[in-house]
Amino acid sequence: VFTKARICPFPAPTPPRSFARGKWRVVGATGVYAGLQGQGKIYATADFTNGQITIARDGTVGRDE
Repeated sequence: VFTKARICPFPAPTPPRSFARGKWRVVGATGVYAGLQGQGKIYATADFTNGQITIARDGTVGRDE
């Protein structure tokens, strides 16, 4: 899976956090996943005060037919 995302800090005065948004797509697959195709959007937040990262991907995945 290839992900391209833009990372942005939350505005001050909130604690050090960043968010990301972008796109993902399947660029290759092997074994039982061979022929898999997919793409969608990604949303993420990173909280540097506690090290927690939350990632959500939305999109579709299917096989070559």
